[in-house]
Amino acid sequence: MDATHPSEDVRPRTRTVVSNPLTIKIGFETEACLVRLEGELDLESTPALSRELDRLLTGDHPRVVIDLAGLEFADSAGLQCLLAAAALSRSDGDALRIIEPGGQVSRLFGVTGVQELLPLIPRT
Repeated sequence: MDATHPSEDVRPRTRTVVSNPLTIKIGFETEACLVRLEGELDLESTPALSRELDRLLTGDHPRVVIDLAGLEFADSAGLQCLLAAAALSRSDGDALRIIEPGGQVSRLFGVTGVQELLPLIPRT
């Protein structure tokens, strides 16, 4: 093997996107991409998350997992973003999973009933 032609995949293993008030941390692994959200998922920050999720869900990733543990707040725009990603996933291989949130986001999911429409998995 020669240094100018590495045989290994040289894509970055992590990437961070900041769209105040939201930070999106993406970890790339062989079996899944883990998307960690920190801050607030609202009207201002949802376009950045939508772009990232569209890119991941239409790419060659067998599983995309969103971890909402770091979210402090989400509004109806944030819910719509997650629902749109879930719909895209169902139409193209069903790769998306969302780790059950806590705090305010969990209460919002309960009040709106969206937990029935999202591919939630328990936090371990």
